[in-house]
Amino acid sequence: MKQSRVSVLSVFAVVLAVLCLSAVVFAGSANIQFNQVPSGMKKPGVYVEQDLSLAARSLPSMERKVLVIGQRLDARVEPRIWQGGTLNDMTSSGSYNGTTIKQYRVKIASVGAPDQYQFSTDNGATWSVAASLSATPVELSNGAMVNWGSVNDHAVGDEWRFKAYPAGTTAEAVPTQVFSDSQAAAAFGAGSTAHLMARAAMQANPYVSLTVVGLNDAASNGVAASGTVTIANSATGSGSVRLYVGDQYADAVIASGDTPTRIATNLSNAIAAKSDMPVTASNTTGTITLTAKNEGLSGNEIGLGYELTPGIATTVTLSQMSSGAVNPDIQTALTSVYASRYHLIVTPFNNQTDLGALKTHVETVSNALEQRGSVGIYATTGTLSGATTLAGQINSQRIVSAYVRYTSGTSQRRTPSWNLAAMTAATIAADPDISGPVKNLNLSIAAPAIADRLSRSEQEAALGAGVGPIEVGPGEAPRLVRLPLTYTLDTNNQTVFVDVHKVFGLDYVRDAAISAISAKAPKKIVREGGLTTAQILRNIVLDVAYRCQQAGVLTGVTSYKNQFLVEEDLQNTGQMNILMPSPVADGLYVVAVKQVLY
Repeated sequence: MKQSRVSVLSVFAVVLAVLCLSAVVFAGSANIQFNQVPSGMKKPGVYVEQDLSLAARSLPSMERKVLVIGQRLDARVEPRIWQGGTLNDMTSSGSYNGTTIKQYRVKIASVGAPDQYQFSTDNGATWSVAASLSATPVELSNGAMVNWGSVNDHAVGDEWRFKAYPAGTTAEAVPTQVFSDSQAAAAFGAGSTAHLMARAAMQANPYVSLTVVGLNDAASNGVAASGTVTIANSATGSGSVRLYVGDQYADAVIASGDTPTRIATNLSNAIAAKSDMPVTASNTTGTITLTAKNEGLSGNEIGLGYELTPGIATTVTLSQMSSGAVNPDIQTALTSVYASRYHLIVTPFNNQTDLGALKTHVETVSNALEQRGSVGIYATTGTLSGATTLAGQINSQRIVSAYVRYTSGTSQRRTPSWNLAAMTAATIAADPDISGPVKNLNLSIAAPAIADRLSRSEQEAALGAGVGPIEVGPGEAPRLVRLPLTYTLDTNNQTVFVDVHKVFGLDYVRDAAISAISAKAPKKIVREGGLTTAQILRNIVLDVAYRCQQAGVLTGVTSYKNQFLVEEDLQNTGQMNILMPSPVADGLYVVAVKQVLY
């Protein structure tokens, strides 16, 4: 008891000393208070204190920061591509430890017991000393390994090619500001979803303020999506084939007499030559197997299509990318950026589980305590019913969805959903008007086939379900019609419809109010005299509202002027409560004209 009493007295003494010191340092006259000039000085002089706290007359910046979450790549050895010959039984593998992309060529140098091979890393300019084939993996260089199913029965000249890539230079869950395509490729691995989403965002808006967080593939149970391209019938004439892989493509020339195996080899080489492809290629006879570089569900979003010179007998059959499974934990990325402010967060994942985690994040960082307003963006490219069902499952005041349908046709480019989401966010961020309505937003994505284009009634259904539909406008230019929140049912199960620009406007006004109150609010609660604290606070927020109206964010502030209220909290001494009406300007979406002939 005695010790407790001494502690209390000690604390009281410290508080009293601080109060006394404060009285000396911050005293002033009845109407003038100083922060720097102490009271009771004896030395003569003129002491001028400069206070800039009331200089904050401008509104906050309208810049919007975009965060892209994507998957990165570790070092890898890609599958071998058979160049032709007698026996195709080599496998490439290993843990590559080089620092640059390396092209390997392996050929049979001689046959015997066992056969001998040589390899080159400079496209055949020089070759290694011949060595015996091995059924167990042997290292060529830098951890790249090969082995054969049989050490005999090959022919001189049998050849395989493959590439090895270094890991992305940026580790998992490290937020990195990105300024160029090449930087993104080096940081996260060429052809990774993180790289390609960053590229898509920068192409849509070259001046976007872009940060990327890379995730490793799921540690042990991730499955990469795969698809096949099957080529049949030897060519009876010359021509070409173009294979679309998502929104990229690879071309191969076809000569008269080329067999399916030769055509598949040439096309596989063309795919491998593009380091930024989201897939790898391997071939056997006339079939190419494509495998997503990143494991997980995002690989299923890589649509395949083709164009083939007609009349040359050769045919192409596609099996779309599928069977990708198990995404990495998006929470790893969200945790790494929790304390930072990003106005738009783009996710490559469009399933209820991952979007549920994003919903929790954006609604938490945007709440009244954290106050870092943020909106999450995802996209889908499947059926309309799938898009509307998913939006209903999310039902978030802070998440939006863009939608384009790619479900029919095989001769088209298809923008992956994750690239569509990145483009949408970057294009929104390019609008200098923070609360400008998002409508008829031009997007440089692959136009859907005629059969996939949404009818008027389908667009209405999408909007009513909280999905932003994409239509094809003049000049075959895709554009986002409108972007509502996925929030379509309130807590009372009543239907609501809110455009995303309303949230942008509310966040902006809140930022402006916080800035003004922090700079100009009095330090004490004054209840009598000239201007009371309540009156001063009301003037501050009303001034913010009028300035936001001048900036085009709010409208009709005068109509709500009497509803701006400031009151002391009835329970918490020292707390002032403010009611600040924020009528965000409505977007002009519909113009109805009645034309009458007289």
